[in-house]
Amino acid sequence: MSRWNRVEVGVLATVMLAAVFIATAGRAQDAASGEAPQGSTYTDEAPFLAESAAAMESMMVGMDIKPTGDVDADFVAVMIPHHH
Repeated sequence: MSRWNRVEVGVLATVMLAAVFIATAGRAQDAASGEAPQGSTYTDEAPFLAESAAAMESMMVGMDIKPTGDVDADFVAVMIPHHH
C-alpha cells in the first residue's frame, strides 16, 4: 500500500463500521420497540432495521480479535466474519 499501511486501513475500516453500527443502532432499537424511526412514517422498515442491527452486531463481535502481530493473518481473521 502506498501512504497507508494495512494496520491503518484496518483501524480506519473498523472505526467506519463502528460509526455505521452506532448510527443504525438507535433506529433498530426504535424498530424493535415497534416505533417508527424519528422523522419517519414508514413502519414497514422495522423488521429490516432490526435484522440489520443484529447482523452488524454479530459481525462486530466476530471482528473483535486479539492481534497476533502478523498483520496479514490479522486482516484475514477480521475479514472472514466481516464478509460472512
